[in-house]
Amino acid sequence: MILGIDFLQIFLHVFNIVILFGGMYILVYKPVVAFMDNREKEYKETEEKAVKLLSEAEGKKKEYEDALSNAGDEIKKMRDEAEKEYNLHINILIDKYDDRKFSIHRKDHLDYAYNPGFSKLPDTKILKQKMSDILKNNIEKLRQGWIVQECIQVENEYFKISMESFACPWTGKYRSLRCNARYGG
Repeated sequence: MILGIDFLQIFLHVFNIVILFGGMYILVYKPVVAFMDNREKEYKETEEKAVKLLSEAEGKKKEYEDALSNAGDEIKKMRDEAEKEYNLHINILIDKYDDRKFSIHRKDHLDYAYNPGFSKLPDTKILKQKMSDILKNNIEKLRQGWIVQECIQVENEYFKISMESFACPWTGKYRSLRCNARYGG
């Protein structure tokens, strides 16, 4: 013991501190770092999946917009043909039937709310032909001011077709009750 300093006690304290920090490193630091690395890896994978899904969704959105604009053009042509052939101005509304909308399960309603739309886009030629048949079969009802609604099936997809027309009582000319801007009305 020099100058009242017990070097053995200092050595034991330093040794205990080294053991404490070594144990803390092994028991606490390594698992926390490993957890943080795994968490960062999970977040990167989730971000990559989100970016991939977003790009797919944007591609589908573009595809649907193109198909809807083509369908809108076809419907406009059909309306113009009906006006020329039958002297009748009609509105046509297409609504897709979806089983999830009428389900009793909450998860189906949530899935329908977050993922609406077509599972597969229909062939516009077949859709136009079926709508043309509905128009021809119901032309007298439309002239009387009825709203015609029929369900059709195109490529395993169900659609409700609604057609309407209204004759002005003063002029006798046919005009629509409402304007459907989505399909060029």
